[in-house]
Amino acid sequence: MTLSAFAYIIGFLEILVGVPLIIAPDKTMAWLRKMLDEDALIRVTGAAFLIIGFFVLKDDFSIGKDVPGLIKLVAWITVFKSVIFCWFPQYGRRMHDRFAVIPALRFIWGFLAVIVGCLFFAAGNMLA
Repeated sequence: MTLSAFAYIIGFLEILVGVPLIIAPDKTMAWLRKMLDEDALIRVTGAAFLIIGFFVLKDDFSIGKDVPGLIKLVAWITVFKSVIFCWFPQYGRRMHDRFAVIPALRFIWGFLAVIVGCLFFAAGNMLA
């Protein structure tokens, strides 16, 4: 998988979660909690991201200070996080409970997710 395709996938998913967090944070958090309660769904999603991360890193797994190196760093983080979600799905529930406590943070996390998603789209355009 190319680095640009990976950047587009991550950017799309960031925006896909970020915009609903800005528009309707309570409903989005309820939806995320409902999704996190399904162990099989968490494990399958983690496995899918593990496969995506593996295909990004299979040719060159070096991390650098340039845009491709930073995208590879995100791929490494994705691989490690995916392994954790596959083996320990309760980790996602604990993480959600920590961030869902403060309602004002929901909007901020949504706003940051949209910004990060746009940055990933820009990185994908630079790498294409």
